[in-house]
Amino acid sequence: MTTLTLPRVESARRAPTPRSRALYWLPLVLILAGQAVLSAMLIHIGHDSGDEARYTYAGTQLWHELIRGGGSPYYETYFSGAPDFYSPIAAIAWWLGGIVAVRLLSLCFMQVATWLLFLASRRLFGYGPALCSAGIFATLGMTHELGSYGDYDSLALMCIALAFYCAVRSRETRWLLLLPLALLLADMAKYVMLAFDPIVILTAGLMLQDRGWKRVLQRWLVLGFTTLCVLLFGLLSAGSAYKQGIFFTTVARPRGTQTIFQASSQASSVIIKDTSTWMGLVLVAAVLSLVLAVCTPSQRRNMLVLGVLLLGGLLVTIEGVHLHSDESMKRHDDFAAWFASIPAGWALAYFSERCRGAARTILLVLAGAVVMLLGIHYYPQGAELHPSQDSVLQQ
Repeated sequence: MTTLTLPRVESARRAPTPRSRALYWLPLVLILAGQAVLSAMLIHIGHDSGDEARYTYAGTQLWHELIRGGGSPYYETYFSGAPDFYSPIAAIAWWLGGIVAVRLLSLCFMQVATWLLFLASRRLFGYGPALCSAGIFATLGMTHELGSYGDYDSLALMCIALAFYCAVRSRETRWLLLLPLALLLADMAKYVMLAFDPIVILTAGLMLQDRGWKRVLQRWLVLGFTTLCVLLFGLLSAGSAYKQGIFFTTVARPRGTQTIFQASSQASSVIIKDTSTWMGLVLVAAVLSLVLAVCTPSQRRNMLVLGVLLLGGLLVTIEGVHLHSDESMKRHDDFAAWFASIPAGWALAYFSERCRGAARTILLVLAGAVVMLLGIHYYPQGAELHPSQDSVLQQ
């Protein structure tokens, strides 16, 4: 596998032909096509959702306020994402094609998130692990569902994926400067994405491992302080209503039963079981990647990044156990699965790259078949994300 921390140096070789370029990108195109087909099929299965109508209507009201003046309800006080970000975009999609267009917009966001997953993983570990990571994420039932549901979750995932891609390319100044802005967009789309900001910042710092831990620590401090300043500036500029909404829906949300959120207290065992059902094998593969990196001397330089990504894969479950609530956890677990898919793909590629000839081909085919079967297994659960009645606050 390629080195994580050192810049990649390409050896002298002939320019790639159009055929070789097509063959290079063909597996990713097939992965994205499969994800798109499964999500598109779910678009027509789901029932109309109150939340989808609420966000598009809010966007229509905000456009009306911008163009014709007047006031609109204070959506920022009870939406768990900035209404000025996703809702106006959803309203445009609604005008163009109704609820189907809004859901197709989410599908586009999820396609970009999978593509960024491939690019980030390829930058970290190479082509093989990147394909495995994208394939794992694209076959998860949760991924299909987010791509078929018209709300801000897919936009938030795309933005945090962009932030992570900036982090793995943060040795270059332009990507380093874009990183705090990308995190701001992700946090605006959905406030709960604040939990993943440290994962992105930690990864950006670990890109400088070869320059010494002093540089890594400096990067963490500078990025953390800069991101905090950008977020505080955005919050102060937005006004007190946004502050109220962020605390009400995310930061100061009480644990256990809460009538407003229509949530009931759940035992830790129930929350852990839910996570194991939705993405248990992905987490097992992610843990295996960390064990392999520790036990393989040549791969120990990847150990810290794999550990940080595994932590990102566990964040939603940890928070669910802390809050004793599994409300909207299926959506949030797909955010965690995006991060966990990278070490899971690394573990899958670890074994295949140690095989040669026919054995390697057979192993890759079997791995692909297993991943496809898992996707088919989770696919029938797709309609669960489209209840006829949803909570106003999807936290």
